[in-house]
Amino acid sequence: MIADTLTDAETRLAKSESVPNVVASSRYSRVNSRFDQYGLSASAGSPVPIRDTDNLLAGGVSINLPLRNRNQGNIQAAVARHQNASLRRQYLERVIRQEIQVAIARYETATKALAVFDEGVLQQSRENVRILRAAYDLGEIRLIDVINEQRRLVDTQRAYTDLLREAFVAAVDLERATGAPIF
Repeated sequence: MIADTLTDAETRLAKSESVPNVVASSRYSRVNSRFDQYGLSASAGSPVPIRDTDNLLAGGVSINLPLRNRNQGNIQAAVARHQNASLRRQYLERVIRQEIQVAIARYETATKALAVFDEGVLQQSRENVRILRAAYDLGEIRLIDVINEQRRLVDTQRAYTDLLREAFVAAVDLERATGAPIF
């Protein structure tokens, strides 16, 4: 918005400078002169130095006529800066819109994956370890099977923690992209 106003002002300035400038001037001066010669005074008839007082009034008009160069280079440069600012604003608007869409998609994907883990995967993995321990206690399976299932549970919990981290990072990215808190 400010850049548009600035570039519009630059364009108007460049266009106004292509118009002839008319400058009027005037000057008044009062000049007292004294000469080395003497003359006779009117009242006493004695010799007095000759003096003269002149009141001068001068006036003039100056017109700058841009016949060949009508400031076209500066006008084109100002128009180009205006177009550049407009295109840059459009680019930034697209980039911001795209960043927000990517952040929203990333956040939604992470929350859906967390919901899947919460509803089934993590609970099922805990249930499997509980059942295999009970079967081991009854002598139905070997200890290595229980240990393997516990390793799978740890891997599942690690994956859940990674998903939690991803969800929080996605939430922060979404807040940064929108400039507003989402919670």
